[in-house]
Amino acid sequence: DVGQTLSISETNTDPDGGTGVVSYRWQSSSDGNSWRDIGSDSSYSITSDDEGKEIRSILSYTDGQGFISIHAETID
Repeated sequence: DVGQTLSISETNTDPDGGTGVVSYRWQSSSDGNSWRDIGSDSSYSITSDDEGKEIRSILSYTDGQGFISIHAETID
């Protein structure tokens, strides 16, 4: 719904030594294949431009052993 705020946060630390610096990205897509960046904070407020589109959040970080972890969640 327009005006609704979505948020993403870390709830568990990485077992390989913490999460380091966490990066956030929000993207939207009208076809589920081609994605456009729409935000880079831990929360995103849905706008009228997002109506009828899928939105996904992406949280990424480099853990204590140097491995890059990326976690994505799509919201219809």
